Amino acid sequence: MNVKRYLLLFLVTLIFLMFSVSCNIIFPNKPPEINNIDAPSEVVEGDPFQCKVTAIDDKGISYYRVKFDTTIASNTTGVFNLLAPNVQIDKTITGTVTVYDNMGYYTNENFSVLVLDSLSAPAIKILAPSDGSEIPLGDEFEISVNATNVDKVEFYFDDQKIVEKNTKPYVTTYTALSASEHTIKVIGYKGTLEVQDLINVSVVESSPPNATITVSSIVELGEQISISVDAYDENGIDCSTLTILSPTGSKTFANFSNFPQLYNFKPSILGSYHVEFRVSDHYDNETVVGKDFCATDTKAPNLFLDYPEFTDDSNVPINWTITDPSTWDGVIKIGKTTFSFSNKKGEFSQNAVITLDDGINFLSLCATDAWGHFSIKTATFVVDTVDPEIKLDLPDQTFTNSLNVIYTAADEWFDYATLYVATSQIPLNEATDQNLNVDIPLIDGENLNATLVVADKAGNIRMATDNTFVDNTLYFLDATYPATTDQKSIDITINAEDKNLDENYLAINTSGNVSSYSVSKTIQVMDGKKHMEVTLSLDFTDTDSLENINIGVRDIYGNTKSLNLEIMVDNLHQPPQPLSADLYVNTQVGRNDYVLIRFHEKVVFDDTTTAVLKYKSGSSVYNINNAPPMTFYGDEQTVMIEFKEQIPSDVSAATVTIDGLTDQFGNVLVDPITVDQVHVINTVSGK
Repeated sequence: MNVKRYLLLFLVTLIFLMFSVSCNIIFPNKPPEINNIDAPSEVVEGDPFQCKVTAIDDKGISYYRVKFDTTIASNTTGVFNLLAPNVQIDKTITGTVTVYDNMGYYTNENFSVLVLDSLSAPAIKILAPSDGSEIPLGDEFEISVNATNVDKVEFYFDDQKIVEKNTKPYVTTYTALSASEHTIKVIGYKGTLEVQDLINVSVVESSPPNATITVSSIVELGEQISISVDAYDENGIDCSTLTILSPTGSKTFANFSNFPQLYNFKPSILGSYHVEFRVSDHYDNETVVGKDFCATDTKAPNLFLDYPEFTDDSNVPINWTITDPSTWDGVIKIGKTTFSFSNKKGEFSQNAVITLDDGINFLSLCATDAWGHFSIKTATFVVDTVDPEIKLDLPDQTFTNSLNVIYTAADEWFDYATLYVATSQIPLNEATDQNLNVDIPLIDGENLNATLVVADKAGNIRMATDNTFVDNTLYFLDATYPATTDQKSIDITINAEDKNLDENYLAINTSGNVSSYSVSKTIQVMDGKKHMEVTLSLDFTDTDSLENINIGVRDIYGNTKSLNLEIMVDNLHQPPQPLSADLYVNTQVGRNDYVLIRFHEKVVFDDTTTAVLKYKSGSSVYNINNAPPMTFYGDEQTVMIEFKEQIPSDVSAATVTIDGLTDQFGNVLVDPITVDQVHVINTVSGK
């Protein structure tokens, strides 16, 4: 039942909508709307013109229609090309535009165009200057125009407006400042109508460029010369050519774009040359300048020799070159050999290998040109194929740091000699059977090689070598021992090592407090060296002293080495013993007083060590505590104790008790120390 009801309601609604649309109740139709008609307000009879129509409609534009005079046209673009009709007098003609939409609705709108009689239409013509004419750069010229039926005339040079004229005569003047192609244009106005005329003119520059050329009037044949050229034109240089004409008619050309310029030229022919410099600007204005110069030959030929000053080969290479721009003859003599050359020109080179005898050889080269100029070069050189005399002799063995060397280093053309010993390089003067002492490094029984190198100036080199056995050092000695002891006996371990160690030799020297000693040793061979380990046992008397022990060893060649050992022995086990104690009393106000105590051995104290001075002054006894820490004064066997107050100058019977003072073995000073002497210092007169 509900479904039928819904279907009935839907059918009624659909019928209503269809009725409303057909009756324009819901979607009413509107005609198109014309936005614009673009047509000229004035035209000349017989002239074509264009009419453009724009319109909108929500249902779309179907087509456009226009009627103008007798013309009727339709299209879908709205653009119409129309023709103005012929009229006897000026006449306004009304046209009609109709726009149709896709539903068949349309809109009409009129437009008006004034059609002018051809006799009253505007016209314009440039009378002067004529089209294509040339105008000199910088000149003022006249522009004249014939214009009819116009309200005003505008004058243009290129795109620049010159002037505007509203009345006849339509004439103006202008000065062209740029040489190039230009356009002159005039526009005449009548109402909305425009007419124009246009011509092309050339502004030209007729002044030729400035050009100069500089060259020496006389030059040397075969030598490079410089030709200087310069050019200028305010409108720029378009092209330039430098031409050099030789005496035989051949030409050399060069072109330039920037100035000034230098052109390098080498004349190769005797005689007169002509130089021409041709320059053109951008307007084909041309300048030609010329100069002449003469190439002469006033110099002798150039000679070049290449030969070895010394050579160790009898076949000697010789190179020579002769150069002259004119004809020349040459001769070269090398020893007994001669080479000749005739009617040469320019440069001639030759190489030759000549077989020569040992000794000094002579060489001469001579060349003469056609003008009688000549050059001579002479030289001497040495051929030496004999090696230097050389000898090197070292002793068979040495046990010192100095090595005696006997050597010979002789040659007629001696250059250098060098002796190489170990890491040393020793330059030597030429000598025969000379002795030389050379310092050598410390070596433990090894062979030392020496090399002598001798060279002569021709490059002949000889070498000689020799060697010697060297043992000039005891390789190693060391000892392990206590630096301090409070015992009556100690052991010292001694290690000695050398390839040639004398295992039967051991020297021992001791100070007086060593009561006895004993020695034991072992010998081993390690890495080719003898290693000796010695144990030395020492017994000390009761002592509190520094003991010196000297130990020496040697090798079989007498090289020795020794060690001096210092051992502090304190086996008495007693407190430090004072040697003296002096009290220094300062009578000057503001000074502190102090005690100096000297001990027979080094003492030890720190920041906690304190001291008390007890003294008698008059009938009273006083105690003064010092302010720690105490400080060393002089060596470590002297202690200075400073007190922060003054002591009377009549002090007597003074003692010092110190807490925390020990010797190096920790023995503590306990008993007070009696002051031996009181010193009064800085006493002020009158007090």
